[in-house]
Amino acid sequence: MTLFGKIEKLFIIKLFFVFIIFGLSATSVLSAPPNVVDQNYSSAICSFSVERQIQVVVSDNENDPITFELISGLGTIDPNSGIISYTANNVGVETFIVTASDLEGTTQATITDQLTQNSSPLVTGMQDSSYYLCSPQTVYVPVTISDPDNNIENISFNNGYFDSQNSVLEFIPFDSGWYEIIVTATDSCGEMSSDTANIHISNDNSLLFDVPNDTTLFICETGTYYLPITYSGAPEGTIITVDGINTWYDADSNAVVFASECGITNEIIVTVQTPCWTYEKIFTVTIICNSEPYIALPVDFTTSACIGGEICIPVGISDIDDNVSEVVTNLTDGIVYNPKFHTVCFTADTLGLYAVEITAIDACGASSTDLVNVNVVANTPPVITYTPDITLFRQCVFEEICLPVGVSDIDSNLDYVSGNVGYYNYNTNEFCFTPDTAGQYSIIVTAVDSCGDSDEIAIDLTIEQGDYVDVEIQDADFDICGPQMICIPVNISGAYDSVNVNLGTFANNEICFMADVAGFYTLNIEAFAECNSMPSSAVVEVRIDPRLVCPDNLDTLLCEATTLAFDYESSVLVDSIKVTAPAYLENGQVMVPIDVDGIYDITMTAYSECGIDECAFEVDAIINDAPVLVAGDDLEIRVCSFSEVCLEPFTLYDTENNIDSVVTNYGSIQNNRVCFTPNTLREYEVIMTAYDACGAVGADTVIVTTVLADYVRVQCSDASFSLCDPGQICYPVDVDGIYDSVIVNYGSYFNGQVCFDVDTAGIYTIDVTGYAECNVSSCQADVEIKIDPILSCPNIPSDIFMCGADTLIYDFQISDLVDSVKATAPAYIIGQQIYIPVVQSGNINVTITAYSVCGIESCNLNINSIFNSAPFIYLGDDIEISRCSTVTEQFGFTVLDIDENIDSIVTSSNVDSVVGDYFFIEPDDFGVEEIIITVYDVCGAVDSDTTVITFIQEGFANIEPFPGPVFDTICFADTIKIENFVITPKNAFVT
Repeated sequence: MTLFGKIEKLFIIKLFFVFIIFGLSATSVLSAPPNVVDQNYSSAICSFSVERQIQVVVSDNENDPITFELISGLGTIDPNSGIISYTANNVGVETFIVTASDLEGTTQATITDQLTQNSSPLVTGMQDSSYYLCSPQTVYVPVTISDPDNNIENISFNNGYFDSQNSVLEFIPFDSGWYEIIVTATDSCGEMSSDTANIHISNDNSLLFDVPNDTTLFICETGTYYLPITYSGAPEGTIITVDGINTWYDADSNAVVFASECGITNEIIVTVQTPCWTYEKIFTVTIICNSEPYIALPVDFTTSACIGGEICIPVGISDIDDNVSEVVTNLTDGIVYNPKFHTVCFTADTLGLYAVEITAIDACGASSTDLVNVNVVANTPPVITYTPDITLFRQCVFEEICLPVGVSDIDSNLDYVSGNVGYYNYNTNEFCFTPDTAGQYSIIVTAVDSCGDSDEIAIDLTIEQGDYVDVEIQDADFDICGPQMICIPVNISGAYDSVNVNLGTFANNEICFMADVAGFYTLNIEAFAECNSMPSSAVVEVRIDPRLVCPDNLDTLLCEATTLAFDYESSVLVDSIKVTAPAYLENGQVMVPIDVDGIYDITMTAYSECGIDECAFEVDAIINDAPVLVAGDDLEIRVCSFSEVCLEPFTLYDTENNIDSVVTNYGSIQNNRVCFTPNTLREYEVIMTAYDACGAVGADTVIVTTVLADYVRVQCSDASFSLCDPGQICYPVDVDGIYDSVIVNYGSYFNGQVCFDVDTAGIYTIDVTGYAECNVSSCQADVEIKIDPILSCPNIPSDIFMCGADTLIYDFQISDLVDSVKATAPAYIIGQQIYIPVVQSGNINVTITAYSVCGIESCNLNINSIFNSAPFIYLGDDIEISRCSTVTEQFGFTVLDIDENIDSIVTSSNVDSVVGDYFFIEPDDFGVEEIIITVYDVCGAVDSDTTVITFIQEGFANIEPFPGPVFDTICFADTIKIENFVITPKNAFVT
């Protein structure tokens, strides 16, 4: 059967199927080839020699499988998806002829792709400008953004937000200064364009306003004074006022000026009112005026003085202002005021009466004067008195001698007392000196007063040196055959009174005593004189012969065969000594030859005129043997790093147990083990050597071979996999070296890969650990699994409050397999952000759809935009208020804002304060007050209202002119009318 026949049969079956389902009233669908029409594409290319893809659009009523074929043109076409892929190398038009085929047939179309070189976007129109703002509010900077390729992907700005509908950048400055506003447009090729506007914001922050601290002014006299204030940077229209006692503001000197009065404290209020706000600062100035000083002199007095000498008068001066500047007197010659000692001193040229007038003058010129009469009489010389007591002094050591010497002066002007030696003690009225040798001393004492008048006496003394004694005895020894008297000499000099000894007797400069036993005798002697006592001691050794002392027994270790020499003791009376073999005597010593181990017994015999004496000693000698060291077997050591290794303990033998040291050519010895740190992989010949105290040596050697042990290194990095469905993924891991095992927390490791099953999308943290002889190496990586199609829409609130028309921008997430993303109008997509223009309040429904090889996924965004409404303020109608005097008044007002986003309330300067829904004013005077209150919300929307309050002063009731007596004649009771007078005020009433 032909293909046409098959198609026809298939067509009949389809008609029958449709007829059965839909009945006679159904409209049948005729089979037809896929419908592909000519298509034209265009794009601005970022760069050439890159791959470009074009989707051929085709429709087919039956949804049969379609096969695509590229008949002519560059590149290739995917036969299943209909995507043309080719490399774009030049601008111009690329033409492709493609066919689309299914079971019903084939259609052909021409596809064109118009390529142009991408152009940069253009940002212009931003102008520098200046604003004066009372409070933070929105500033609008117009911006013109264009792109000939219409492929702007992102608009960025460094401040505020960008209103794409009105092409304006809006920002709210919160402080004064320069704001550099930069707007940058970036297209899909990364080309950028920027424009900058420098916006200068002025407000009250630039105002510098300060007043002096509270201060006290000291003045000599009243007058006008200037106190500078800090006042600069004020905006145009600023008013400054000053309130205080006799106070005003001088703009030329930028100072507060006031006329001073003594003893007042002036509270000064300085007010600065800018177009936006009112600032007030208060400081006080206390005025203290100068007071004249006070001076007080002593009563008239008489004093003695040297001719041409100085006389000082105590002066009492006080000044509550502490500003005395000078002190003057009526005496012009030699007058001096000493402020430290508070005295005035003058020179008395003659004897007689001096009238001294002293005046104290302060810094302001105020003064005070006092007078004192001083009678000056002649000076009287001082007088020295001395009654001789002792004229002879004997001293063992020359020390200070003090003599009673009296000095008097009826004028009480004694200056000093001196002598040719020594000094005068004014407290004890004594003259003291220290002699340095024996002999005759003539001491001259002189007393001098302040006028130079003096008195003098001479004192003669004799000084003699006392007697001293010196004594010495020395140690001695004696050899005797039996008890006898022994005498030792005594060296004694000087004049002495007596001599004491503890043993025997002292005579003829000797101490003699009876020695009846051998031993040591201690002799003590002490001589006594006028100035001292002198002791001395000696030890006398007495030996009774015959006497022989052998050496001590000896137990010794010898390094080799030798002859030992021993010292012995014997009396000088001994004639000869004999020793037993093998010992012999030589040079006053006993010599014992040692050639083998053993005990040597030696006997010594002494012969003298006093008889025979005998003694013995022994020598136990051992001759040294060399030590023995056994190191052990050679060994191989596997090292992971070059660190210290310790060998097996070695064995050390030594018969005499006299090991001195053990050393090695590598490392050190630690507890009978050699420990060292190898630095390369090789053989080490380790030699251990033992030395004993005699220098004998024992040694052994071990060959140590170091080889490198096994290491492992595991490396991994984060990865991402996109899957259409759950399944197994294999993640590459780099494992190097020789290892024992590799352990993973997901799946299993084999041949450089970790494979595991995934059933849900997410991030899997993979831990891989390799174990080797020398180390454990591990790594951790986050493997992100995406199961497509993945479209994560933004989570946004259903109701969005907006200050005005704007473009909402939200981020969304898509997987790597997503080919394209579309959004329903009016929204549009740039990158992974959706832009939703909002021009009015109301609901906006937007759908985001992602297309990938895994399918299609979409989500809906339902936004209810609520635009800001301006606030409303109402102050009420204009009113009149009558008062006897001005007081603080309270007025209510109404503020409404359906958005409940009031930001601030600003009042005119005549409003003192606002509390809740009330404002308070205290008018300076009666008259008209225009009240303006402005309310701002956070979006900068504003409303103002004005009310006029007229304050009327109530007066006392008055009649002008007051009517005099009125005379009228009436025949019967009637009303009398009095005219031509005025009653004030209007609200006064008549009784």
